[in-house]
Amino acid sequence: MNKFDDFFESETKTCNIMVAGPSGVGKSTLLNAVFGKDLAKTGVGDAVTKENEWHRLEGKAVQIYDTVGLEPGKAEQQKQNIINDLDKLKNAKLEDRIHAVWYCTNSKGDRFVEFEREFVEWLYNRYGLPIFIIITKTTNKKVAEILKKDILERVKIDRMHVIPLLAKDDEVDAVDPPIKIPAFGVDKLIATSLENIPEDYRFALIASQNFDLSQKRREAERIVKDFEKSGVFGWIVRFIPVANSFETAAKINEMTNKITELYGIDISSLGRDSDNLIAQHIAIGIAGIIPLLNVALMWAAVGVIGEEVIDSAENAFKVIQDKQLVNECEKAKTFYTILKDKLNPEKLEKALMIAEKS
Repeated sequence: MNKFDDFFESETKTCNIMVAGPSGVGKSTLLNAVFGKDLAKTGVGDAVTKENEWHRLEGKAVQIYDTVGLEPGKAEQQKQNIINDLDKLKNAKLEDRIHAVWYCTNSKGDRFVEFEREFVEWLYNRYGLPIFIIITKTTNKKVAEILKKDILERVKIDRMHVIPLLAKDDEVDAVDPPIKIPAFGVDKLIATSLENIPEDYRFALIASQNFDLSQKRREAERIVKDFEKSGVFGWIVRFIPVANSFETAAKINEMTNKITELYGIDISSLGRDSDNLIAQHIAIGIAGIIPLLNVALMWAAVGVIGEEVIDSAENAFKVIQDKQLVNECEKAKTFYTILKDKLNPEKLEKALMIAEKS
């Protein structure tokens, strides 16, 4: 098995996130903002989650351990409930453990409530998890910064990050006219989480979150670069006849699968027979432009193809979100239609002419 096969053989690993905090602080609203609409029921003021439970987000490689709203006087019971669930995972494989804790607290006060401080310290000391204290519903950034300073000074945790945010647009109606406050901070939560969770689970979080397209693009560009470095160059050299450009395109199709997965698009949903649709389209373009299969030019084409696949996946993602498409086949067709328009011989030929001169 070559390096390329090693790179693409494993399935995406699931990222497990624990979400905790007092009742009514906006945990469900936060999840909706990060992962998409209608992933969790949201309420106003009252606790929505009735008991600690695991949720596998449909169509996403993320599991949420959603905990009951923490309340004064009931923290000990909540701790015991968590112990019952998480202690059994202490010796489990890393893929089954919690990878991060998103602890939500309200921005309305300027001091971190004592029972919350004790709870997050207990959680960290018992399980050693990276903890992200999220100051939700931040409509007053000055107050939130005071609270953030208090948390940083009083909470004794090494692997802790404090992030004020507003998960969705809000407005202050105490003045006339009301002041509209745009959402902010969710992108920072995602970026900080990615920096601190185990490397093997970063792809799952990037692919599952729908908030920050720049994270998806950066990861997609990394995939293309890894593809170029993964030994495919040597693989291409062994297959000189033009007919084998179809074989090369099949490998490129594997790269395409990985990129489209980042954008929530499963191109295999087009069916087993149509699995080669994209590969054949790419191959025809390659064979028509590089009749002698010049390796250097083929390599230039790979980079161009990667860029066009990323652009097509991103554009398809936006169409899917705008039209709220849920059918996997329709999502895949949307991507394929855009790719066919973008990946045309003229574009490849222009790129190859530049490569010849360089």
